[in-house]
Amino acid sequence: MNQQHTPNQPILPAKLGNWSGHSDQEARFELLHIDSVDMSGSKYLDVRECSLEGCSLTEAKLEWLEMLDTLCRRLEAAAVQVYRTSCLRTCLESSRLSGANMPEAVFEDCVFKNVKLDGAGFRFARFKRVAFDSCVLRDTDFSHASFIDVRFTGCELAGANFDGASCKRVDLSSESLGECKGILGLKGATISDEQLIQIAPLLAAELGFKLVA
Repeated sequence: MNQQHTPNQPILPAKLGNWSGHSDQEARFELLHIDSVDMSGSKYLDVRECSLEGCSLTEAKLEWLEMLDTLCRRLEAAAVQVYRTSCLRTCLESSRLSGANMPEAVFEDCVFKNVKLDGAGFRFARFKRVAFDSCVLRDTDFSHASFIDVRFTGCELAGANFDGASCKRVDLSSESLGECKGILGLKGATISDEQLIQIAPLLAAELGFKLVA
């Protein structure tokens, strides 16, 4: 991946305090290792310089979620709904956000690795210096999202919707794009010759061409 596509990694201190329990509706965590905590009752969640392991936000309804310099492993957040999301230098690994709804979210210097994001909604979201590595993105809604310095590697993109999206220095060259929606939203992304042939029927359909059998 080119240097401009490489997200800056979370900056975590060498030593973190340990914390376990249940988060309050308005919760702030800093300089902590948090293990197997149910956070789904929170409405405002601010996490800074933390390591989260096996925590849950399943079906949570958050007014505000902010993560800074945070590493999340095995986060269970299926069907989470977040009105306002801001993630900076955050890494999510081996996590599940299936059906999550995070419109207008902001992700900067973030890594999604082995994350299930099928059916998730990121309408009008902004992704800057973000890597999607081996993620499930089936039917994920990226309509009108902005992508700058973003890489997709080894992801499942069948049914992913990029309608109205904008791309600048986006690398999709290793992905299968034949079942994506809103393919014109990927204008400006880097793809291979083989992919161009693959998406030609989709482009023709979106441009209104009628193909002769």
